[in-house]
Amino acid sequence: MKKRERGFVISWYYPPGNSSEGLVTFKLLGHSKYFYDVWTRANQWQNVWDRKSDERELVAKNVRTIENDCSSMEKWVKNGLEYFTQHRDEYDFIMSRSMPAESHELAIKIKERFPDIKWVASFGDPIVNTPYIDAITMNGENNPFRVREYLRREKLSIPRTAKLILSPVRNAKSYLWQRDKQVGEKEAKKLRTINNNVLQKADVLIYNNEYQYEHAFSDIKLKKYKNKGRILEHSFDADLYSIEQKLKNDKLTFIYVGHLDDTRNANSLFRAILHLKKKDADLDKKVSFDFYGHLSEKNKLYVLEHRLTDVIKIHEDVGYLESLKIIKSADWAILIDANFTGLVDDCIYLPAKLMDYIGARTKVFSISHVKGAGSDIIRDVGGGKVVTHNADDIYLYLSKIIYKGYSPVPYDEKKVQQYSAKEIAKKLDCIEDELMEN
Repeated sequence: MKKRERGFVISWYYPPGNSSEGLVTFKLLGHSKYFYDVWTRANQWQNVWDRKSDERELVAKNVRTIENDCSSMEKWVKNGLEYFTQHRDEYDFIMSRSMPAESHELAIKIKERFPDIKWVASFGDPIVNTPYIDAITMNGENNPFRVREYLRREKLSIPRTAKLILSPVRNAKSYLWQRDKQVGEKEAKKLRTINNNVLQKADVLIYNNEYQYEHAFSDIKLKKYKNKGRILEHSFDADLYSIEQKLKNDKLTFIYVGHLDDTRNANSLFRAILHLKKKDADLDKKVSFDFYGHLSEKNKLYVLEHRLTDVIKIHEDVGYLESLKIIKSADWAILIDANFTGLVDDCIYLPAKLMDYIGARTKVFSISHVKGAGSDIIRDVGGGKVVTHNADDIYLYLSKIIYKGYSPVPYDEKKVQQYSAKEIAKKLDCIEDELMEN
């Protein structure tokens, strides 16, 4: 009887930590017919991307975790190479999951040491040429502390200009800005090298949507690797939802579960809610907006300064299974993509939480680009409404929902099932079957 193949999965994020990439990986592997050992880290909750909850109850019979207690990603990569070298005979293939790029870096080192090992490289997000990073840095091309930048912004007298030239404070700020930029450029060069090595050396390249797949090979030099690419969408796991019946809420409830920051933020939504409140003093009796997870400090301050705490509730973070209960109990679930207007036309990112929303059959209020990975799925499966990042657009549709009872077309159950963890795992198994046969 042929043994079931075992894969060595390299994933910095994985339960017991609570992070989007780790949860995506858990749902995918747990329904596969293969066995997996996941090389992950023991020291969870190190940065803002780690939601502060322990997910040790998320286990799968075919998955074993190897939690490495390390002080840095560099050490984690080094330890991973040593571990794999000692256990090479136990594995039929490897799979690297990003983010972060260091997962791919470890896979590259393994492939260089063991050229015969089969390798599946999965990109949760792109690690180069990424609109998200471009949105953060798009205004940072020029050193704002150079004298010529002061002169460009305002007309200065000769004495003032001379003072700026000699200013030790300005010179120090200029030096620190340039140093940080050079560090950023050095990191970008490293990521380009990793990305190109992955595309060249991996046997299969996995992307979670068609937009990201096309984006990955937009550089003409990389098109020769396009035939290695496969699409494997995020999924929802029906087995993880509570069987409790959904109760009717006293008032209309909108919820957001996940990560927001200065780039992917609720700015436009909060402006629209403020507009609603100015028009309706009793808004808090009709509707509630509840946020679970990380929220930018700017968004938190906006809520306080504009006295929106009666309508917008900011909650402590919750565990993944509890978040699914909250999603299931809500009338609407909010989805927010970063605003890439001026950078790209379409949104290449597929939010993992969208699948959790769809799995709960909760209506989705999506603030995104008209065209993109998540927007296309919402229009295809039903159950949601896509609006732009324009606050007036958001205000218009919130008004229709709150005061006119607007509801989107119902979910198409047949299309919803395409994104179940069991169906997506079947696609993974087919990819790995093909890999093992070649």
